[in-house]
Amino acid sequence: MAWEVICADDEETKQLGNDEAITSLCEVIKLALLEPTEKLNVKTIPKVRSCLSYGYTCLSLGSCLFIFDENSCLIANVSLENEIDILICLPGAQFLLIGDASGKIHCFHFETKQIILS
Repeated sequence: MAWEVICADDEETKQLGNDEAITSLCEVIKLALLEPTEKLNVKTIPKVRSCLSYGYTCLSLGSCLFIFDENSCLIANVSLENEIDILICLPGAQFLLIGDASGKIHCFHFETKQIILS
């Protein structure tokens, strides 16, 4: 199942808690709104994985990987053959390790925005 970014630049301010209690205001920044490309074929909820690295936010839905920079801009959208099981950001903000359901490990390079090793 493929997923796509619908909206990636929406800010809102929310009040947490109910109206009767003393609460705090909290700024909510919506990084992205993701939607399946084939809405009628969604049969199960995909596995969601995420990790943060120096200036990058990495999010996976099923076999799709989305990488955002520090300005909340989508810099990469990668589709793998198998569902993503784990994301590990390596120290130094250069590489992301991706483990998929078949047991393969992929290495994503942030600077070139490509998988450089599988």
